[in-house]
Amino acid sequence: MGDALGVSARSCIQALAQEPSSEFLDEIGDAVDDGRIAGWQQSRVFDTDLILHGLRRGSRTALWIAIEASFTVRRLDIIDAQASAAALRAVFGEETLGVVAGVHIGAADVEWAEAAGVTCLQVSLPRAA
Repeated sequence: MGDALGVSARSCIQALAQEPSSEFLDEIGDAVDDGRIAGWQQSRVFDTDLILHGLRRGSRTALWIAIEASFTVRRLDIIDAQASAAALRAVFGEETLGVVAGVHIGAADVEWAEAAGVTCLQVSLPRAA
């Protein structure tokens, strides 16, 4: 996935099978306490399917990637990816990218994502052996 996004992934911050680090949780909590983000944004970040922190190739600048993955990508997935990216930007002050990934992404949703600044990744299922 990093190749498709032009990044070198440094760490997976949050995924369904992995608990976020205490440092990540503390920073998010501090951002709510000091007003950088609202409580609903904290919840949105915690509900994000996958969060990566990496470095952009070439410039080596830090980049947070908020990924929403669904079999069929819908407008709500796009809204969620955009909101998660915005919250991460407010918390960490670094560049962010909202991404939706799915097997099915309709043309209208691709256009809507592009207008919202969210990257679409159409993925395929592995073939049975």
